[in-house]
Parts: sequence; C-alpha cells; structure tokens
Amino acid sequence: MIKTKRAFVFALPLVGVFLFLGFTGMMVYSEPYVCEDCNVLLIVIDTLRADHVSSYGYFEETTPVIDRLASEGILFENAFSQIPLTPPSVWSIMSGVYPFKHQRFTPDYVEGGLTGLGTLLRENGYETAGFVSSYMLRGLIDEFDTFAVPHGIIESDSDNLQKVKSPAPADVTTERALDWLDDSDGKFFLMIHYFDLHSPYEPPEGFDVFNYTDEPAYSDARYDAPGVLGRTTIREDVARYDGELRFADHNVGIVLERLDELNLSGRTLVVLVSDHGECFGEHNFSDFGYDMERPCVFHGKTLYEEEIHVPLIIRNPNSTIRGRVPDVVENIDVMPTVLDIIGIEIPDVDGRSLTGVIEGKPSSWTAVSQIKPFSSGLFSVGIRTNEWKLVRMISGDVNLEDEIAEQGGGGKSGSGESGGESTLLFNLVSDPHEISNLFGQRPEAAESLESLLYEKVSGIRYQGETVVIDKETEDILRSLGYIE
Repeated sequence: MIKTKRAFVFALPLVGVFLFLGFTGMMVYSEPYVCEDCNVLLIVIDTLRADHVSSYGYFEETTPVIDRLASEGILFENAFSQIPLTPPSVWSIMSGVYPFKHQRFTPDYVEGGLTGLGTLLRENGYETAGFVSSYMLRGLIDEFDTFAVPHGIIESDSDNLQKVKSPAPADVTTERALDWLDDSDGKFFLMIHYFDLHSPYEPPEGFDVFNYTDEPAYSDARYDAPGVLGRTTIREDVARYDGELRFADHNVGIVLERLDELNLSGRTLVVLVSDHGECFGEHNFSDFGYDMERPCVFHGKTLYEEEIHVPLIIRNPNSTIRGRVPDVVENIDVMPTVLDIIGIEIPDVDGRSLTGVIEGKPSSWTAVSQIKPFSSGLFSVGIRTNEWKLVRMISGDVNLEDEIAEQGGGGKSGSGESGGESTLLFNLVSDPHEISNLFGQRPEAAESLESLLYEKVSGIRYQGETVVIDKETEDILRSLGYIE
C-alpha cells in the first residue's frame, strides 16, 4: 500500500532505512490514477543506484531536482532492475519483457521480434523521439520516429547508425532533445537517456563538488582499494560519481523547466528510472562465486542490491495522489504502467501495471533479476521480495527451468546437494547489506522463494549460447568496462 503524507517529507539520511516525520498513513484511493492522452516523458539515468538519490536516503543532497519530482508524484522505494547491463535492461523497460525472453544482450541492432513502448505509442498517434547518450542503445532505433545517438540526430534507418565509442554528455543530449521538443506540435513520447554516471567518472566543472576524504560513511578501509579504472581509490570514485549524478540531476531540471515554459507540464506524464546501479566495494567478487579476492567495482557482475536496486519515480499531472510505495516492483512494470495510465490497452507482457499499488491496493509481488557477464561463465538468477532475496549461481550453459527445479525449485527443499556455495539467501530486513548467507539455515524461506522463481521461469529455455560480436563492438564494450 502507498505511504502518504499531504506535506511530503524526505527520508532521514540513513542508508537502507526509510523513516518519516509526522503522520504516515496507509489508505486506498477512490481516485483512479489516469492521465488519458497525456504526453509521455521517459528519463533513463544510466548506472544510478537508488541509495545515492537524496530522497532514497543518501546523506548528501545529490539530487535536488529528482527529489522535487518525487515530492510531486510517486516514489517507489523498492524498484529493481532485471539485469545490471544497459542494453538488455533498457529493452526490458521498453518492452515489459524479461531478458531471458527477449535476449537483447548486446548493443547490436536486431530487426523485429519485440514490440516496445515507442512502437505502441506511435501506433496510437504519438510522435516518438529517443535521445540516447551512448552507442550501447543503438538497437532501439526502430522504436522512434526520430533517434539520436552520440554523433547526432538521424531518422529511423538502421543502416545509418555509426559505432561511436565516446558517449554524449548530458548537456549535449538535453540540448538535442529540447530542440526536438520545441518543434513538436502533437502528442509525443520523448525518451531521454543520460550516460554520465557510467565510468569513467568525470564530472564537468562546477559539479565535482563532493569530497569524502573525512566522511564517516566512507571511512572503512575497503574504500582505499583501487577504483574501477585503478587510477583512483573507490572513495574518490564515489565522490566523482556523485558529482556526475548532480550534473545529470541538473539536466533533468532543465528538461522539466522547458516543459513548464511550453505549458506542457500539465499534460505530460513523467517517468524517471535507471537501468541498473553500480558496485563500490560493498562485496568482494568471491562473495558472488568468482575466483578472485578483490572488491567488486563497476556493474554487470552480481545481483547485490547496489547493482539492481534503482530509483523509479512517476509524476502524473492529472492525479492528486502523492507519496511512497514500499511494494516490490520491477523495471518491466514501467511499460504496462505507462500504457495503463494514458489509456492504451496493455499487450501480453511479463510486467504489471502499477496503478493498483499507487491507488493503495495490496500486493505481494516479487522481482526477478539475472546476470550472465560477458567475462564470466557464471549465470545467476535471483528473486526478491520485501523481506528475502534468493540467488542461484550456476556455471556454464544451462536449461534454466530444469536447473532451478533440480536445485530445489518447484517445491523441493533448497538445502541438499547444491550446497550454500552456489546459492545465496538473505533476509533483507535484518541484513540489508547482504552479509549473512542464510541458505541451509532457513530451508522454509529458500523453498518458498525457489517455488516462486520456478513459476517465473517455467517454460523459459535459456540456452546460454555464446554471444557473437564484431571487433568494433568488442572494443567499445572493453572501453566501457564490460569485457576485461
């Protein structure tokens, strides 16, 4: 159910804990959460972990604009990415489909076979435009009438896409998007993607404003370890990452101001989300089954909270409902939720519309995430509830459904030959930082989660085949840290 307050008060700055001052109520609204025929603005901030957003409990004011957006709408406290890799995650946001179904794991353009939000809105009379800051999302081109990758704006024609290694900074992407918005004269769907938080962390002048040398939150010795590129410490990386976040937040503010100037705010649904988070040494690689004893940095390696817990905020100008939703939700819920709010029929997808939980109706939902890193033979799949998380780590090519059933899914106990070393079980209420693996100690929790996970993947055949990429794509993925 939604947690509401008419006077919105931000969470106290405690990582992983959400507290409210004054009255906190739980109520069911009779007001339907709709915005029929509204424009849609989707903002995707790449690599943004939820716990670095001020309104999610971070101790620094990194996101004044995003915080204000949250105060004017709905903040989902427990939203989760399907996979901590950019192309498949954004495809799940756009399509409402799990990655182990859509299989869009690389930046390459794939013709047909998947219908996304852009296509559906175009078919319903919307002018569509996508402005992405990285070549990593070039495969989305057919979702939009107008599409921009870092080298500039192109019409929807996959043959004209160049492979550009350098991402566009947020201000360049913002300028291109606003030029298009200024000329738009009908219903529109506008997607803006910012890539600045992705390493290397290089905030522009005026935004490199954080220094955590003497900050107690980063006093632990693990933050002295080398950061993602090895040239700086993790502690320095965190400060620069937060500077990049302030820069992205500033650009979100510019976009929202332009909506006001064009008198579009009152009829534009705004959705802000991230594709995945980032590791900053909270766990060692060995904790997740890798054969290496060093702190985890970057992303695309694990299913810990720092990689999959993302912000999700929706502002509906036609609704008076405000507040925070504690229910577990997923990025695949974005597409059906947008369609439901603006009054378009939802196709058969894996995601669910969130309008019910926004209106205060109870739910007991789960979130499923997966990861098969480019540089590892491990395949991992996890399921998350409000209280528990279970992760299976499986070596080599697998039949996902049979593997989970063999290791305890579908009603079997989860303790047995599979052993705790290939399975993680965390109680996220008592252990929010995922330190104590309870697999083998709480068989009833493991069995319940395994059964739920089995239901999610039933009928899915994950073949684990090797992804073939060309040399240019390989070089770009290596430059961005996805291949070692």
